[in-house]
Amino acid sequence: MAQTFKYGDKVEVRDGPDEQWIDAIVLNVQPLKVGLGQALGQVSSPFEFPQVRFPRKDADIKDGGEDRKDERQDDVKISHTDVILTQVQHEEARLSHWNPEDQDEWNKEGKWIAYRNLFHSTTSLVLAFCVWNQWGAVQGTLLAANNATSAYSFGYDDTAAHAGAVKLLAPIAGISGATSRVVHTWAVNPCGGRTTTVGSLMCIAFSMFMAGFILLNDNANIWGLYLCAIMSGAGGGIFSSSVSNISFFCPGHLQGTFLGLNGGIGNLGVAITARVVPFFGGLGLCVAGPQGCNASPIGGKYAWNPFFFWGFLATINAVLCFRCMNNMPQHGVAPGKKNIKEPFTTWRIYVLDQVIAAQAATKEFKYFFMMQAGGYLASILISLLFIASNPVVFGNAALTIVRAFLLCPVALGMAAYSLKFLGWFQPHIKERMALQMDTGILKEGNTLLMCLFYIMTFGSFIGYARSFAQLIATLFGRDPVAFSWLGPFFGSIMRVAGGFLSDYLGGAALTQICATIQVLSTLTVAIIIRVAQSSDDPSGQFGWFVFFFIVLFTATGLGNASTFKQMATLCGDDIEKRGILLGLTAAIAAYCAFIIPTLTSAGVQYGFVDVVFYAFAIYYGFCAFLNYFFYFRTDAPFPC
Repeated sequence: MAQTFKYGDKVEVRDGPDEQWIDAIVLNVQPLKVGLGQALGQVSSPFEFPQVRFPRKDADIKDGGEDRKDERQDDVKISHTDVILTQVQHEEARLSHWNPEDQDEWNKEGKWIAYRNLFHSTTSLVLAFCVWNQWGAVQGTLLAANNATSAYSFGYDDTAAHAGAVKLLAPIAGISGATSRVVHTWAVNPCGGRTTTVGSLMCIAFSMFMAGFILLNDNANIWGLYLCAIMSGAGGGIFSSSVSNISFFCPGHLQGTFLGLNGGIGNLGVAITARVVPFFGGLGLCVAGPQGCNASPIGGKYAWNPFFFWGFLATINAVLCFRCMNNMPQHGVAPGKKNIKEPFTTWRIYVLDQVIAAQAATKEFKYFFMMQAGGYLASILISLLFIASNPVVFGNAALTIVRAFLLCPVALGMAAYSLKFLGWFQPHIKERMALQMDTGILKEGNTLLMCLFYIMTFGSFIGYARSFAQLIATLFGRDPVAFSWLGPFFGSIMRVAGGFLSDYLGGAALTQICATIQVLSTLTVAIIIRVAQSSDDPSGQFGWFVFFFIVLFTATGLGNASTFKQMATLCGDDIEKRGILLGLTAAIAAYCAFIIPTLTSAGVQYGFVDVVFYAFAIYYGFCAFLNYFFYFRTDAPFPC
């Protein structure tokens, strides 16, 4: 007898005969779409599944199937097994169920699971930001070594050409990290948040050990380092999957807090790497070397030390995350169906569960590495295009800026098409991508506005973090090592505070405050720069420059948290849409790690850097107007 469904029916769904049935609720009949979960108001966005059925007991009643006694008995056996495993399901890699809005469940065990995943996700994010943002400091180490003893010449005899080649490392890493974020935005659903975190750490560890071994040789190849910079982009990519994944673990009223802690503490990696790389690479503390810790420095530097340090930390962190983090029930690959025969011995259940879980995890990691490979391919192609176009734009500020704005959407498009290509021969990725697209996230005006706001906040934060040191050195002739970490540090700390504040004040209110502060502080920085450039001795303006830049960083940090709170509020109960929106905005804003340093560098070189900041202030003012009109005013259409 054919099964008929109506809105609100409890059903079970799966992708194929080898997948496990998952609880769901019917949300739409024509076409048939379901939300993953166990009750209305607590389910995901609507998805289509190839196989849908009523729960076995309900199906027997509705179909009147008296001849299915044996199947019902088998179902009863499985349910007994599930009862036996109830106490350990939350200790497995894949949670059996998850509803943070259930206060009793949250207080009983849910919050401990959520905070455990938050802790390991955040520590991974700190390390990832260190790795992704270290290349500017690495450039300084390599150039200093070359200036001292002509070490690390990379085959260049001309000093200017050598410096130009080395200074490509940071922008390559910047655009690669942003491109990886595009992939990571969509990877959580098909692969699982635990899988994307562990897989990213494995990529990071490999790239760091590779770079370390390359630099053990004075005759190192610069192209090998370019490849390592591209692979370290996984450290930038993990942010999109991390914030997307962690948003599933907490209830709605704690979204600002969780996202603020995860993103804010993670952002501290930008400040940490500004101190750690010079310390390990320049102060002679040997972590590894060709003769152990008695290795002689090359050009007076232990340039390989930071890479081995990050590599060891990434390896350890990967193991911890593999053992301690969880995937959501609706994410990744569902374990195969249990086929347990009596007697229900504990060891038999345990062994079978481990085998089934291992098979599912293997598939999840396979899918992740395939998706990450697509991101790497797009990053390699865009990096080659960036390198090849250097002779064309050299000496022309306009072409340099235009190139920056053209390469970023091209890189984004390449990453998107790599995922589409994977879907042609990987049905699981294709189906999960389609399910995510069914949320309509790319068709909503709020998505565009949130991208603009997050460019204003995080885009500014990560772009200024990569420009601050250069501005200190070129405009004021100071050693940036002692000061460049201050801005990212205060910005990161204020992002944590902004998470708590946005839960209390509301996202739109805090965003309005931050946008206003960004406008005023940016205008002040622009005026200070112009005065400093016109002065014979700019040192008198240095203290004010650092102070107002820190104010600017502080505002971006608060705004990072408040815009994420706005996104969580706008998406409401549609948790899948929320995860995608968080990851997508983070991906687009991350391209400012490439664009803003390009703009400030061109401005310094050609004498219009103050104009760049005036332009930024105008953009911030435009965002403040949009936020007020659509989200903050009393009768705003989308109060959040």
